[in-house]
Amino acid sequence: SQDSVRLTWTAPSGVFTGFRVEVAEANSSFVALDQDYLLPTTNSLWVTSLRHSTQYRFRLATVNGAGLSPY
Repeated sequence: SQDSVRLTWTAPSGVFTGFRVEVAEANSSFVALDQDYLLPTTNSLWVTSLRHSTQYRFRLATVNGAGLSPY
């Protein structure tokens, strides 16, 4: 729909415990979509409540014992 988008990704190889997804409007700073990390078996996410005619950027990182991977 016009107010949502489905993000999909292919998990990288290696050991990780989850994913972190962040969003930013146009030139704004990124913020996490959720305070909790997504499970490592997750490969898609619906993002809802988006505003019409607004540009968004999304980024994804893996999480492991050392912290976040580069985006």
